[in-house]
Formats: sequence, C-alpha cells, structure tokens
Amino acid sequence: MSLRDYTTLQSEQTDVLASTLARRDMPFLHQFEPIADFEELYTFSQEHPTPIVFTENHPPWHLVSVAARIIEGIAISTHEDLNPTGRKILAQILLEHTEYLYTFHETASQNEKLSAGIALALMGCICEPIPQSELWRLTGFCRVSLVLGEAVPSTVDTHTGHLLTTTFSLANALDLPILKTAIDRYNSVLKQNLTTGNDIRFPLDYTDSDITDASHNTVYNLDNLVHLLGDPSPAISSTTELGIAAYLNPEHRFTEQLITMVSRRFKWIVDSFFYPDGFHKDKSLISQIEAISDFSRFLNFYENVKHTYPLACLQDMKTLLEKQVDACISLRQPDLSFPSIGQNSRSNAHITKLSNKSRIDWKEYKRTELSDAMPYTGYYVMRGGSERNAQYLFFDGGPAGKMGLNEKLSFSLYANGRQLITHKNSRHNRSTDNTILLIDAKRQPSEPEIIPDPDTRWITTTAFDFVEGWHKTTDYLHKRSIFYIKGAYFILHDLILGNAEHQIEQIFHLNTNLLQDTMPHIVAAKGQTITQNPEQSNLFICSVDPTNVTILMNGSRLTYQTQCQLPANMNVVLFPLETEADKHPLVKTLSVETDADVLASGFTVISDYGTDVYLISDDGYANMSTKVREETVEFIGEYLFLRGEHFVMLNGRYLKVGPKVLLDLDEPREYY
Repeated sequence: MSLRDYTTLQSEQTDVLASTLARRDMPFLHQFEPIADFEELYTFSQEHPTPIVFTENHPPWHLVSVAARIIEGIAISTHEDLNPTGRKILAQILLEHTEYLYTFHETASQNEKLSAGIALALMGCICEPIPQSELWRLTGFCRVSLVLGEAVPSTVDTHTGHLLTTTFSLANALDLPILKTAIDRYNSVLKQNLTTGNDIRFPLDYTDSDITDASHNTVYNLDNLVHLLGDPSPAISSTTELGIAAYLNPEHRFTEQLITMVSRRFKWIVDSFFYPDGFHKDKSLISQIEAISDFSRFLNFYENVKHTYPLACLQDMKTLLEKQVDACISLRQPDLSFPSIGQNSRSNAHITKLSNKSRIDWKEYKRTELSDAMPYTGYYVMRGGSERNAQYLFFDGGPAGKMGLNEKLSFSLYANGRQLITHKNSRHNRSTDNTILLIDAKRQPSEPEIIPDPDTRWITTTAFDFVEGWHKTTDYLHKRSIFYIKGAYFILHDLILGNAEHQIEQIFHLNTNLLQDTMPHIVAAKGQTITQNPEQSNLFICSVDPTNVTILMNGSRLTYQTQCQLPANMNVVLFPLETEADKHPLVKTLSVETDADVLASGFTVISDYGTDVYLISDDGYANMSTKVREETVEFIGEYLFLRGEHFVMLNGRYLKVGPKVLLDLDEPREYY
C-alpha cells in the first residue's frame, strides 16, 4: 500500500504550490537562509520516502526533523533557482511533510510540538490556494496556541521566536484568519503587540451545522474537530472521535480530508500499538479494553452509515479487532474475570463488561484450548480445566510495557473459585507490588530484549504445562520456571546466576483477608505457609529446602528470604487446597548425585495424588541419580517428574527406576 492511498493531494495541487514558490512574492520568507541545497534535500527524499505511519523510532521522522526540513525547503525555494521539474519535486516534498505533521502530533516534547505546529501553520499560509490548507492552518495555529498556553518567555528560544513571528506576520499580511487564542498567547509569551482584522474565536463563527452522534449523545462541530486535531490524544480514542465526526456528515467540506487523515492514523495505530498476537504494547488491561471499545465503536458505526469515502485500512482494523478480543479471551480466568495486568488494572474487570462495552459476543470467540501462549506480549496461561473452580496460572514472560513497569517473570494464581496469588494492584505501580524475585532488596531493570524472547520456553500438553523465562541484567541472570501437573499443583523454580553472596527474596502477594483470624499459618522450620480463609479455597506454599530460609509476612505480602552464595536456586511447591481441606502434601528434599559442576535439585511431593519425584538440573542436560524408598532413580536429562511408572522428562533421553529402564533414547527430546 502506497502513500497515495492516504492522501487527498492531487498532482495539480503540487503544480499550484510549485507555481506559488516560483513567484517568490511571499513576504517574510526571504529571511530564511538555507543550510543545505536542493540536491541534498532531494537525495534525502529518495533515500527516506515519506512513511505512511508515524515513525517515532527513526530520528529523520521525528516531528522536529520534519518541521526543520519544511523550513529548509522554504528557504531553498527563495534562494535557489530551480527548473520547473525541481520546483515540482520540492513542492511534493513540502506537501508530503506537511501532511505528515498534520496527521501526527505525538511527542512528549513541548518544544517539538511547537516547532511542528509552527511549520504546519506556515505551510497552511503558503499553500492558501490549496483547499487542504485551511485545515492545516487552523490545526497548526491551534497546536501553537496549546503549547504557548503552557510556555513562559524563557522557554522560547530566539530561532523559534523568529519562526513564530514570521508565521503570524505572513498570515496577517495575507489576511488569513488566525485563532484569537493563538494571537493572545503569542503576544503574551513573546511580548509582541500583533493586531489583526481577521482573528477567529471559539466558538468558530464559520462552523457548519452541528453534527450529533445520537448513539453516544455527542455533538461534533468545527470547534470539536479543531481541538481534537490540535491535541489528538489519547491516540486511539481521539482518532475514533475524529473518524465518527467525519462520517456523520459526508457533506462537510473537510470530510474527505479528515477521513483520509483518520485512515492514516488508524493504519499507524494498527501497525505500531499492538503486538502481532493482538495485545496492546502498554501491556495494560485497561489500554487493551479501551482499544477494543474504540475499535468496535468505530467499526459498528462505519458499518451502519452511508458513506462515499472508503477507509483504506478497514480490513486491517477488523483483523486487529478480532486479535484484540481473542487475546483477552485467552487471558480470562475461570470465573471470566481477568488477572490484574499492567498499571492501574481493575481487579474486577470481567469478560461480560468487555462484551457489553464492545458490543461483541465473547462466546463466539470461545476457545477449545485450555492453556495458551502469547509469545510477543510474553503472556502465558496455564489451565487445568474450563470449569469455574478450575486451576489457572498467569505468567508474564515478556518485555516491559510502554509505561516502563517491568513485571517480567511475575505470575498470579487462581484455583477453586478464587484468586490465591495476585498482583498487589498498587497505585504506585512498583515492580515490588508483583510476584517477583528481589536480589539485595531491589530489582534491576532488564537489558534490551528481543521480541519475542528466544530464551523463553513454553510446552503445553493434556497432562502438564511448562514455562521458563529469563530476567537478564548487567549484574545477574534470573531464570524462573513453572511446572504444572494439570488439575493438581505447581512447582516454582528460581535460578540466580551471579557472583558473591546476596540476599534473595521470593515475593508472593496473597489474596487473603488481613483480619488476624485469617492470617496465614506459617511453619518457618518447614518452610511452609498455609492460607486460612474460612469457607474458601486456600493455598499451601512450601520451600523445598527451608534451610536458612526466613519467612516474612507484611500485610498480604509474603516473602521467602535467604542469604546465599551465587549461583543458587530456590524451589517452591504451590499446592491449591479445596474449601475446608485440612490436609496438605509432604515435601522432602532428596540428595542428588551428579557431576561436580552441575547445580541440581531433587525432592518429593507426597499427596493424595501419589509420591511425585523431581530431579532438576540448572546446567541443562546432565546425569543425575537419587534414592527414593530404597530404589535408585537414574535420569539423563534436564527436568524429571516421576510418579510410579508415569513420568515427564524435559530435554531428556534416559530413565531407570530400580532395575527397570523406563526409557532409553538415542537422542534427548524436548519433552517426553
């Protein structure tokens, strides 16, 4: 798809601007001195074609860079003699850059917004014979006004002040309408005394008749449109509003221009705001649900109005909406609520509310799979069944969200009808509010990551799930894996690679009543914590090796703390208990024989399910052996679960129990 699908500009309008530039009779523009020449600008445009979407990670297409090239192009037109072909190329470059600034205004820098607003308003004056220039000029002056409204004289440098003066003076000299608010703020900030006989005020006196969206009781007029164009944020909701306003009145003189701009912004949103698996890059449930609401609102509206102008990215939007909803369905908990994800997440977010808000029947998206993976977002879901009381674990193995909160390797646990382990959902949005691991009471930020993370492992079968992720920093590496025997319990395994002695803390946020009679029961010597919520399901947490482990309880925050030499590992059994259950499993450490350079763990979990044996190597494929009830278990591989003669092995090839060889493969398999 080319830029032509996202512009209303025609060849003849390029000719009009080329003719305007050729006359060189615009006042004030001769003051601009070019730094580069036409050949340099032309070469740049050939090597860097104007992108359809906002390219915030590519410096040449930052707003300030685009604005600077517009000023440079204007200066070239007044100082360099160009032939007709050159003038037309220059005009084309200027028009494409102007539409880019008109369409996109997303940047955190007020100075950058001001530079872009000035360049847009200036081109709106120079291009006055072109119909699109009216909206460019209005939008540009509105953006200038908004930035100057928050500025003080010291924040506007000499160069920017000169550009402002030139732009306002040119509009005044050409008797073009200027927003009164922009004039007042320009005079105030730059200590000027500009007066004009053609200022316009809100409410704009040349608005078309108001437009009403009866479904949302929203009135749109030119005031609304200019304000939305002046500050199109949040990006998705403002673009939705602009799109609905444009389609509500197909006879409006700005309709085609607005729809084209809206289509280009939606194309940018589709391409840039979401991972390929459909989840918002903010990694926030609120952002995801709001995006679904806006997309479905716009698409429902679009399907129910008569329109002359098609939307270039319509099919892309429909496809993305399906992915957005499917991503949410993938994350649903057994009671159809959502886990607490991202900043300011609502703990009561529910799939039926999403359905009502988006007018989508979630049951149409019902999945046959139990466990699910979203590798780009880094979300992994383990499920023991589809019933309301089924077990469920949500694991975040992905990158930090755009808001900067790094929840990588945190998880939440739901079982038997309620949340057992959750994110704290704090308004402070700290990493320590999540179920994570701390080293020396802090958590370092991750190193830059590849998306999806190639080191993440995910295996799902009808009998078990396994997920493994890494948190990599400059000082240490943290690997966390969770092994789930479906319908039974979970094994949490943390490996910390580094040097010297450190304090290690495993943090769990329990969903427990803080009243004294329901505080968890802690048996420190055995490394055990048991929640005690009456008439509800509970959770048994047990450190496999409680030696030197201190258990701390602060409100709902449970911490398993130890001081140890790195590298080190910590294994914890997470065993959901049904309502009123008074029996919990017995966890025992096993002595493991292996090579001297292998860090290995061995333990048993004895419960009503049977005696389960685990052997884990943190150095990959290794020879390990142990004794269980006088029988020797020999295993060659990385991870073993054994119950009687039933077993699961990861990266393994050989298993012998007592005199019986249960498996002997030529090569190790990912899982067996």
